[in-house]
Amino acid sequence: MKKLSLNKILDNRNLLISSIGVSSIGDTVFNITIMWFIYQETQSAISTSIIGVLWHLTSIFISPFAGTFVDRHKPNRVLLWSYFTSGLICILFVLGYIILEYRDFVIYCSVFLLNSINTFIMPAKNRTLGKIVQKEKIPQVNGLIVSVNQISDIIGNSISGLLIGLLGFAGSILFDSITFFIASLLISHLKIKRLHKDQNITGFVETNQYKGNYKKDLIDGIKFILRHRTMGKLVLLVLLINISSLVGPLYIILVNEQFKGGPTEYGILQIFGALGSIIGGLSIKYFNKLISLGKGLFVSWIIAGILMAFLSVTSLMIVGYIIFFFYCFFLVLGNIIFSSLKIVLVEDKYRGRIEGVTYSLSSILIPLSTLLGGILAEYTNVSIVFTFSGLWIVLVGIIFFFDKELKQLKHFKN
Repeated sequence: MKKLSLNKILDNRNLLISSIGVSSIGDTVFNITIMWFIYQETQSAISTSIIGVLWHLTSIFISPFAGTFVDRHKPNRVLLWSYFTSGLICILFVLGYIILEYRDFVIYCSVFLLNSINTFIMPAKNRTLGKIVQKEKIPQVNGLIVSVNQISDIIGNSISGLLIGLLGFAGSILFDSITFFIASLLISHLKIKRLHKDQNITGFVETNQYKGNYKKDLIDGIKFILRHRTMGKLVLLVLLINISSLVGPLYIILVNEQFKGGPTEYGILQIFGALGSIIGGLSIKYFNKLISLGKGLFVSWIIAGILMAFLSVTSLMIVGYIIFFFYCFFLVLGNIIFSSLKIVLVEDKYRGRIEGVTYSLSSILIPLSTLLGGILAEYTNVSIVFTFSGLWIVLVGIIFFFDKELKQLKHFKN
């Protein structure tokens, strides 16, 4: 039996994936704790939904600037300080919660600050990934990251109730701070060597000195998307797909009204979805061998849309579990391909700001869609909302499937 050396354990890829997994556990605990507390304090669905809207709005407005910042600095350093700062914010959050009288205000401010920092993590993670992983292995590693995230989500969901019961609100938030500090410690051991042009896995020269100003860099990122027809079409595709996010907060209502279930059934549904996402993430290596990237992107999302529509017409909970499992399986396959394309189609010097601009543009309709979904469910029926969302994904996927430029995107080459 081969012994695992310390160098192997501290491999760059392992360090990056481990940091993402650890912080994701804390994120899940934090989100559940916050939502639970706000609802318990206010008994208001609107107050609870403000958390989600605030989360998305913060990302939309800050992501472009965060991406530009990442392009101007070492991405692993940005990751380290983002995780460390998030841990400090959690501690200050708890102190404010204990000392100050206006607890709701403290919570909203803390969520705003934490998500502001979180907008730096995604572009920094992707730019770091592009530097430490060979191009042809990016989809495989991205799939592994998705699987780790889903495992972390299952762990976070499993221990959240226990932590809230044992440690209370403040203790659960402090648990999140510990996961951030562990993630920053892992990233501190990550080493990125300076690469020459013939060694650079992305094919571009690494530059530490980044000239210019943020406004110019941001405009350059937007211009890159406008000039790069393929990236522009991909951004438009995801922007339209994200309209289906109007079902985001409605799954628990679907379980209650259509499947006649409660919190337990809802939790099981989420576990089935997480398992589907894990297996989907691990399957990307084989999926990529069967079908080209362009076709794979559309086929996976079209199938996911069909499954979402089917989810709205069955009343058997066990059938709902199975459908949701495969829905998440195919949805994740498409998400991984899209995420991988963003990394390999973009030059290293643009990668951070393109990630930020892409996320901001593609997410701009999510808050509005989420609000619209609630209104439609209130005045019509939650099943109708799911049917519309599923058929919308199918329609968008079919329209873009006939775009020759996107459909002809091939496999990654060695």
